[in-house]
Amino acid sequence: MDKCKLFDRYRDNEMSESERSDFELHLAACRNCREKMALLGNIVGLIKQEPIRPLDLAEQIAEKAFGQPRSWDTWVLSWLKPSQALAALVIALIFISLFWFLPGPQKVSVFWEYEQLMNQADAAIPAARLLQAGSDSEFMVWLQQEGNPQ
Repeated sequence: MDKCKLFDRYRDNEMSESERSDFELHLAACRNCREKMALLGNIVGLIKQEPIRPLDLAEQIAEKAFGQPRSWDTWVLSWLKPSQALAALVIALIFISLFWFLPGPQKVSVFWEYEQLMNQADAAIPAARLLQAGSDSEFMVWLQQEGNPQ
């Protein structure tokens, strides 16, 4: 039987007195088991040096964590309550709909500009000048009147 496999039982004090003395003889001869024992002794020593923390450590940590002043992001999130967020959403939708339905810049076509200019010109010319010529002779008379206004 391999005595190195009994190391855990020795460490946990699960051996009888005779098994324990046999393993201690093995421990004196086996370098691998001695290194394990030295490592275990170092770990136990470090653990014993560690100070014992009080039982209410969790409560102390909680007090320190929750006792600090709130940061800016928690202030912002506290303002975002459902009713306030809904009111802000309604106001935003009202503004968006106002700008959506307001008439924007109108597209102006060349024909529309021409119509506007002709309407302005017709309003500026007296009604007598607007007579249309029905024949060539009337047209010649009209041209003479336009050329020589009386």
